[in-house]
Amino acid sequence: MTRRPFPYVLLVMATMTSSILVSAQSARAATAASISAPSALTASDTISFPSNVWHVNASNVVLRIQGTTTNLGATLTCFNAAYAVIGCNMGPVRTGVLEPSSALTPCQRDRVVVNPS
Repeated sequence: MTRRPFPYVLLVMATMTSSILVSAQSARAATAASISAPSALTASDTISFPSNVWHVNASNVVLRIQGTTTNLGATLTCFNAAYAVIGCNMGPVRTGVLEPSSALTPCQRDRVVVNPS
């Protein structure tokens, strides 16, 4: 089993803007996301939100090689609080699973970016 170099579990706090989190009634909101990286190069990253979020998509949850702004190919699947599959853009999303389209390169640092600017 090939493992990502480090860390095996990555916890990242990401501040998210209203484009991801806001319902029609709110003007602005923010929340933190916890991101758990897998140990295998072909496994998925899991993004967990402490509350419901909306408008999650492949533009605001991306996989990148560290130090670049180019997104790697990945598929995003979203789940609600009951862990039922839902449409990411529709929400309410509590968990997202980002699966790389192909195996990542060993010793290459990749990262999940939530709400890239």
